[in-house]
Amino acid sequence: MIEVLFLFAFTLFAAVIQATTGFGFSIIIMALYPMIFSVLDSVWLSLFGSGIILGYMTYKYFKHINFKIILLPLALSFIGNLTGLTLLVNTENDQARRWLGVLMILLSIYLFFIEGKIKIPNDWWFGGLVGTLSGVMGGFLNIPGPPIVVYMSVAAQEKEEYISTLQFFFFTNYLLKITYLLKFTEVQRIDIQLGVTVFFASIFGILLGTRLFNRLESLRIKEFTYGVMFLSGSWYLAG
Repeated sequence: MIEVLFLFAFTLFAAVIQATTGFGFSIIIMALYPMIFSVLDSVWLSLFGSGIILGYMTYKYFKHINFKIILLPLALSFIGNLTGLTLLVNTENDQARRWLGVLMILLSIYLFFIEGKIKIPNDWWFGGLVGTLSGVMGGFLNIPGPPIVVYMSVAAQEKEEYISTLQFFFFTNYLLKITYLLKFTEVQRIDIQLGVTVFFASIFGILLGTRLFNRLESLRIKEFTYGVMFLSGSWYLAG
């Protein structure tokens, strides 16, 4: 019962972050779920919620998607995603947790202290590079967001365009990921009660988050998220 309550709380929080900032669901999920479950099971559980969130957000903001700036990163992310997924299913859990810890710490340091202080190129080659990197990170550790978010921060002109184009990128990668995992892993490994918990917590969180979209200060939310990333990354490295 305690496990289910923690799972609901973690998922609700992640869904609200995703709805209010445009990213963060996978980061929060992978920062918190592996404290209770294996990395692979955490990825599987996240799929019960991320599909609902990403599908809803893509539909809600579909008219604002800028296909021109996202098509190249998206195409190359598929290659990266397949590479990362292959690593995921062939890596022992303890090793995957250590890699997750390293990534969480590095990302939190970058987002806290470096983001916004260096010039980000708004060029096709950079879009392709971050698309590939996002694919590898998303496939292996279920964290595709940071590289593509950096690119979209300079490529997108409006908040709605930024959020909608990101959701489209994440949703198409989600479809690839779930297809791969259904083929090469066992969905039976996940307790249906846990999957249902994630499903409903995600719906509640996304509805709550969309209502709070214009009321919350996204910068403070992001800073809190980065703190969670650093602490959880340190926990995973410490074993």
